Amino acid sequence: MYKLIDNINKHPYFLFSASFSSILGLLLSVYIVYKSWNISKLLNHMETAKDYNLCRTQFIQRFKGHKSSILIDENYSKQIVHDILEDVFRFEVQYKPLLSNIDLFKFFFIKHYLKKRFNNINFDKICNYLDYLIGRNYKKEDE
Repeated sequence: MYKLIDNINKHPYFLFSASFSSILGLLLSVYIVYKSWNISKLLNHMETAKDYNLCRTQFIQRFKGHKSSILIDENYSKQIVHDILEDVFRFEVQYKPLLSNIDLFKFFFIKHYLKKRFNNINFDKICNYLDYLIGRNYKKEDE
């Protein structure tokens, strides 16, 4: 039996097929891990999109409420700025997988502007940002 195994190990065709099958196994393993990661990512995106489509009207109402507080009630307080900032953070954290790079860039500037010193804040500009957020929430995501 040992002579048979020793002769097989010296045979070049056997060594080539053993090496080839091990490399092929490694490549298949890497491919399967990559595909399962993509499936997990897709399922997460679908779940987030479903949640977004259910809750997007609540964000629309909140952002419209902030806008009417500024325009109609003339509420120019630090509290309204912090409430808007809190809603922007919450929206971004909950639905970041759904946001495009342009949306993320816009969210960055909105947060940056709202973190300015209170004396330098232009509330008309905040209303323009709120218009963008309201418009973004009217977009329904594919599930």
